[in-house]
Amino acid sequence: MHGDPETTHDVEIDLSQVPLEPAVLTKNIGVPIIVVLTKCDLHTELKVSQLSKIQYHVRNFCLARGAALIYTSGKENLNTHMLYKYLAHRVYNLPFAQAACIVNHHSILIPTGWDSTQKIDIIAEDLPDTLPITAEDDDIMSQVLASLPPTEDETEENFLSRLENMIADSAKST
Repeated sequence: MHGDPETTHDVEIDLSQVPLEPAVLTKNIGVPIIVVLTKCDLHTELKVSQLSKIQYHVRNFCLARGAALIYTSGKENLNTHMLYKYLAHRVYNLPFAQAACIVNHHSILIPTGWDSTQKIDIIAEDLPDTLPITAEDDDIMSQVLASLPPTEDETEENFLSRLENMIADSAKST
């Protein structure tokens, strides 16, 4: 009988046929990606709004690539063990029962497939007119980059030559 509440119909959904939301996995490179933000204990001088803005942009980046996101700190031992467990889960298909964590700005964990544009837009609601990167953000980034040691561009040939010399040196010492 049609419409009978006691009659149930098992509907099997083929998840490979379900269309993705608009902004999800738009840059698929075919391999699992995990974005790890390290030294998350060092952003104490940033305001909550700045941390939220960073989180908004990084989560959109991850969503477009189907990547997991995790913030870690070796010094404070934040999420380092969780990163290990998540890597073991992704590489060896071991069980991973940890739920996503987005409450604390210092220890974010967003497994692959958990995030959505609706969840990310919740951050945007608290950040009126600050979603585009501003001159203040550029100033903070330039300060961070200025504090890093200078790097030299190295050609692939020089890198491989240096690597070959290191291998030869280690072979001589053994």
